[in-house]
Amino acid sequence: MRFLLLIVLWCSVFAASKDTLADQSLLLLTEENPPFNYLDPESGTVTGPSADLVREIMRRAGVAYEIRLLPWNRAIRLAEEAPDTCVFSMNPTPEREPRFRWLVPFFPGGGIAFFERAEGKRKKITDASAIRGRVLVAEKALASIEKLEALPDVIVTKVRQEEDAYDLLLRGRGDYWLAGFFAAADILKDEAKSARIRMVYNWQSAAVGLGCSLKTDERLMQRLREANHAIGDARWDMVARYQ
Repeated sequence: MRFLLLIVLWCSVFAASKDTLADQSLLLLTEENPPFNYLDPESGTVTGPSADLVREIMRRAGVAYEIRLLPWNRAIRLAEEAPDTCVFSMNPTPEREPRFRWLVPFFPGGGIAFFERAEGKRKKITDASAIRGRVLVAEKALASIEKLEALPDVIVTKVRQEEDAYDLLLRGRGDYWLAGFFAAADILKDEAKSARIRMVYNWQSAAVGLGCSLKTDERLMQRLREANHAIGDARWDMVARYQ
């Protein structure tokens, strides 16, 4: 009889725990960051391959959510402070990793490179220290610029969107454009634009994903990771929609 009672109690606790998890919802924050996510002016909704992937992850995991656009720094600060709040698309840098619970990667195979204007002799760069004394232009949400800003004699000009960084490079306002492969590819699919710059240094691999508050239930995070894994190569179909 006592054994049967223990089984009933255990099942009750398990059911209550499951119901509690099912009732949770997430606030998902992002900013205008083409091509990953941006506001569609016609529909008024956040769109892009990362946004589509996030929606599919939530659907498969059975998790309620709201996607909201905020300035990048404010979004990160809110995700650190508020439970069940996440930011995408974000790079898990060593400095950021302990501050969030992570779901990565959205799209394997990403990386970051230096680009210069396609004029004159190609500059030789073998490591990041070779950029000392130069001016970099980069989209402000790119986490890797934190490392470069720490180098002496390096000036980093941060802009809101990758297209702005590309334009500054062409106007001579920077020596190098620092950009992720996916973001750069979205701009450089225009042959006229790609002909005007060249990649000079493949700096490092990088992943983008979802960073959630440490106050987010780890069981919920695991459910999201499993949903992301189950999507498999179908995620590349989401990228193809925007190419």
